[in-house]
Formats: sequence, C-alpha cells, structure tokens
Amino acid sequence: MAKRYRRGYITIDVDEVLEEATDEDILEEVKLRNLSLSVEREATDRDLVEEAYVALQRGNILEARSILDRILFPKWGTKKECEEQYVAFKS
Repeated sequence: MAKRYRRGYITIDVDEVLEEATDEDILEEVKLRNLSLSVEREATDRDLVEEAYVALQRGNILEARSILDRILFPKWGTKKECEEQYVAFKS
C-alpha cells in the first residue's frame, strides 16, 4: 500500500497557546520531557570563569578578559552600587 503525503502549512499563534497553558500544563511538560526548571540566580565566580573559558575556546580573547576583569578587578562592591552608578550614568 502506497503512503500518501499532504503538503501544507499550519499557522500557530504561540502567544495564544501560551496564554491558555496553565502552570500545571507546563510542569507536566517539563516532567514528560525530563527538563529542569532553573531559578534565575546571580552568576558565581565559577560560572563566570566557565563563561570566560568558553570565550577563549571560541577565540574571543577580549570577551574572556572582560569577564575575568569583572571577577578579579571589580569596580563596585555590590550589584546595588553598580545599578546606582548605571542609573546615575543614564541620567
């Protein structure tokens, strides 16, 4: 028996689908696909060193140096000080 194939396009409004998805639906999909939920957190020094390492592997030395400079020679003691300076700079 020969297989039949149809060609065509389906348009999906992603925003509409996401609006209808409940938290339970999303959690169920996460479990079914064996995904992990990550909570946004501040990057640790190790995370930044890994990011610098990846930049070096890509051959982007300036990016790697910039990342390491933030760790080794920070201009601000806290994130709040940095944000305040940024806001003052934008004004």
